[in-house]
Amino acid sequence: MVAKGVYPYTQHPYLMAAILMAAPALLLLLAAPAAAQKYSLCHGFTVAYARGACGVRVAAPTGRAVFEADSSFVEVGRGTVDDGAFFQDGNVVRFPKVVTVSDGSVCGAAAQPSPCVFAFRGAAAVAGGAAVEWAAEFAVQTDARVGFNVTLAAPAPAGNYMALRYKALDGEAMDGVEDVYGMGLQYSVWNLRGREVPLIVDEGGVGRGLEPLSAVEDLVTPGGAGTEVTSYAPAARYITTALRGILFDQLNIGLASFTDPAYHRILYWHATSITGAVVTGATLMDAAERLTQASGTMRAVPSWMLDGAVVGVVGGQDFVDKQYAFLKAAGVPMAGVWMQDWVGQHAFPEGTRLLWNWQLNRAHYPRWDAMVDAWAADGVRPVIYLNPYVANLTAFNVSLRENQFEEGTAKGYFVKDKAGGVYLMKSVSIEFATVDLFNPAARRWYMNIIQRNLVGEARGAAWMHDFGEYLPFDAVLHDGTPAVAAHNAFALRWAELVEAALAEVPHGGDVVPFMRAGAGASARHTRLFWMGDQLLSYDRHDGLHSALLGLLNGGLSGISFGHSDIGGYTGVDAPAPVPKYLRDAELLCRWIEMSAFSDVVMRTHPSNLPTAVAQVWDSNATAQFLGKFVRIHVALKGYKQALMAAAEARGTPVTRPLLLHYPESAAARGVDDQFLLGASILVAPAFQAGVATREVYLPGPGCWLHLWSRVWTNTTGGGATVAVPAPVGEPAVFLLHAPGFDAVAMAERLAPEK
Repeated sequence: MVAKGVYPYTQHPYLMAAILMAAPALLLLLAAPAAAQKYSLCHGFTVAYARGACGVRVAAPTGRAVFEADSSFVEVGRGTVDDGAFFQDGNVVRFPKVVTVSDGSVCGAAAQPSPCVFAFRGAAAVAGGAAVEWAAEFAVQTDARVGFNVTLAAPAPAGNYMALRYKALDGEAMDGVEDVYGMGLQYSVWNLRGREVPLIVDEGGVGRGLEPLSAVEDLVTPGGAGTEVTSYAPAARYITTALRGILFDQLNIGLASFTDPAYHRILYWHATSITGAVVTGATLMDAAERLTQASGTMRAVPSWMLDGAVVGVVGGQDFVDKQYAFLKAAGVPMAGVWMQDWVGQHAFPEGTRLLWNWQLNRAHYPRWDAMVDAWAADGVRPVIYLNPYVANLTAFNVSLRENQFEEGTAKGYFVKDKAGGVYLMKSVSIEFATVDLFNPAARRWYMNIIQRNLVGEARGAAWMHDFGEYLPFDAVLHDGTPAVAAHNAFALRWAELVEAALAEVPHGGDVVPFMRAGAGASARHTRLFWMGDQLLSYDRHDGLHSALLGLLNGGLSGISFGHSDIGGYTGVDAPAPVPKYLRDAELLCRWIEMSAFSDVVMRTHPSNLPTAVAQVWDSNATAQFLGKFVRIHVALKGYKQALMAAAEARGTPVTRPLLLHYPESAAARGVDDQFLLGASILVAPAFQAGVATREVYLPGPGCWLHLWSRVWTNTTGGGATVAVPAPVGEPAVFLLHAPGFDAVAMAERLAPEK
């Protein structure tokens, strides 16, 4: 076994160098057609290789194929990534396209320099008669994982991308079709077969294909609507119904394509090597766990975060005091109060907004210390907000104890433009700079701000560690890294920075930054994700349903601990004909219902339109409703903690699609509007307004207890679809009679009044 998260793919660099340096004439001599030859590797893996045609088949000890490729394995060429701006204000406004493509490869003889390693090389034909040589290595890492690396001897002439193309294993898949799940925080699509997924850390978008909102958003903000597959945290990691998982250890921007029914294709811009691994198992759960183990598991969130809700409030000292007292009197269990405006607010021309200057604003919260002390007696902690941007507030009448924009500018801590000045981006009337995470001094400066201002003075127990997607592609970084190569890496460095800062402070392990952006190995450096900015709606494009899809796909690709903004974030209150998206009490309550079961942390959000939408403090009835489901969340604490422990140890998802436990059922594999919390609690949220019943697929064989009526339903191997009452306050929840899980006792704990 190798250490968690370690990728020893280039175990034999001298062999790789020798292969790459061999003369092209020798390659052609060795590439004469030959029958497939079988190689036995350690842990029972085998490789069948046919030189010339580049035929390679990697098989697990069971004989099941886990990776197959042919002469189209390595692709090089040119595309439009360098042809003008395609990324603006956090949005992809034009996706890069491939223009020229190499015409297959021929391959030479193979080598097996050690019992665990198989290597071969080839040459890809490109326009003009030239050839681009490459070397490939497969290295068995564990009894269920094989790493691979493919490296070009030199970049393709006039080329700017490299891709790997490998076979879809329909013959090994359930029902003869290899379906694809995961790819990071994918919010709108379940089963990515037939889709292309951009590997660009990006704003998720407003609407994401929901019309007519998306069309309007793109007119106002080019690229602002996003698509069904844009993501804050795309990940080139997925599992399939061929009982395999594939992951890539790469930070270049790129594209994963599952549109060809015969092949999968992974493309990276400005890459000269691609590194990854394939994992296998006897079940889909095996594949999901081993995929996460290979990329690195997340650390469970601390116990205190499950002791109640984290209630989001903005408005300053008096308003926060008022709502806290109201919710406390209503008996709502609270673990924290989340105040984005801890830094203060200002009335800008476009409206009241936060001051992006990361220090407690004592004018906005004059009784902060006494407030935090009083909350501590109640077991409640302050939760705040941070992002990697610093606003230039010079033009506004704002009093600052620390002017971080002036300091960062004077000391060269911000990303620069091509003229050598600070690269300023604009958010309506506010200009802001981006801290240069590729500058060690700037990293240290921001770590000091976190330690001194967030953990120290403000006593922040958690915070939204926001953004990470906006690095412009024409920016200039301190260490000379091209911005196009640094764009995705910025999100990873944003996670690594706060992890390093907290490692240096007492009790840093109890502090929880939660992120939406991610790339590469971000998950193993992140305690908690949130699902980004959902629309105030029920829909699967960008609403409540999309938050569930993000949790499910994320859990299958290494993002084990997640939650969403209860109630959503993005409200729309524009003149007709633009549709309005303003949450009412019903939508807020339905989101509360789902979060109590689906999320490891319950956190409400006042939204971007806090005075125009329903809030948890609007009435005693709403507060009582929140309290009811927070108590369910607290009652599930031990159960959720056991699930988090399994996720940290083995990579087992917490919030699970039905397919992980019922993979043989085509019906279960297709369900994306229900979930399992662990193996034994099934929830079917309401994704429509005004419904009082819910159709639920109960997989089988099993004996399921309806939480609210205490009625049992027995299902056979094919499962059953049942219609159950699901009024607001009683979402469709079923408990499975199973060894080690007492469904009746759990029902009494969750709904004792029944």
